[in-house]
Amino acid sequence: DLKEAERLSSYPAKLGDLLLKKSEEGVVVNLMQWDDYSSNFAFPGMMGTYDEKTREFFQGTNVNSMFMSMEGGDVNTIFEGQNKKMAFTHHQKFIMMDTPKKNGDGGKELLAFVGGIDLTEGRWDNRKHPLFRTLQMNHKGDTYGKCFRVSKENGPRQPWHDIHSSVRGPEALDLIQAFSERWTKQAPQLVGELVNLHRIGLGDATTLENDGGWYTQLSRSIDSRVNAFDVSVKQSFQNIKIDQMGAFGWTSASDKKAEKSRRFVTNSNSLLSYNRCLDQKKGRLVDTSIHMTNIHHIRRAKHFIYIESQYFMGSSFMWSNSSERDVKCHNMVAAELT
Repeated sequence: DLKEAERLSSYPAKLGDLLLKKSEEGVVVNLMQWDDYSSNFAFPGMMGTYDEKTREFFQGTNVNSMFMSMEGGDVNTIFEGQNKKMAFTHHQKFIMMDTPKKNGDGGKELLAFVGGIDLTEGRWDNRKHPLFRTLQMNHKGDTYGKCFRVSKENGPRQPWHDIHSSVRGPEALDLIQAFSERWTKQAPQLVGELVNLHRIGLGDATTLENDGGWYTQLSRSIDSRVNAFDVSVKQSFQNIKIDQMGAFGWTSASDKKAEKSRRFVTNSNSLLSYNRCLDQKKGRLVDTSIHMTNIHHIRRAKHFIYIESQYFMGSSFMWSNSSERDVKCHNMVAAELT
């Protein structure tokens, strides 16, 4: 909890103060936060993100804080573009940093966290999910509640169940690339604040390998309105429609019992590689690898499939009735499950 963190460390326990302290030590701190278009200093906005408080807190400091909204494209009307800024955000939540190696040999490695937890009030919780008894202790001044109109002092507080993953090793480079691509697109004036990882010896995937025993892969859903895709990704662009990815797209790999598609290759139980390529929609480059990853692993499943998702949506674009096939959403996950 907060008191324990303050007792065990010489650094501030509160996130804003901690980032300020690290920036004053010469650490480069780049922060991207959703710019809630409906908020201002007098009104917290529809989503209550406290972006204006964050803007004011870091103003004039060494922290590079940038506030970014979802952008409409050239095909959108003025109203549609404004609506996207107010009602939509690109839902990336991750933290990346350099850290001492876990094996204690004195070297450095990359450490990243990625998942669903927002870095804001009321998100800290434990497996007991107390509603009242911690309101004057661990959760004093740190509650969140949108279900009922209740006071923060008397509760009940809204319990929080979410997940974040800790990533070390080469995969952290992909997360840093994802951050850098969006920073380059939406904060071009501060591209120079991105750290050159090769200069500090952390830019080579081979040297970042470890014996952690897990093989990870980054999948995304993002387009060129808010992302400046790396040249290496653009060069592998293929314009293959997802509804053309039928059974003919699967062939046997060289290793026994391995499978591969046009985009995925599983050569052994210790190697998983992915040929990144982009789709195209309305003249924009689109990374739909989350969708393709889901389809790939659903097709590979032999015994069971478990799914937990905040939203679950299929599509009618393959239905037999032609009048129902003219839809913008071509989500195939529901069809793959059947």
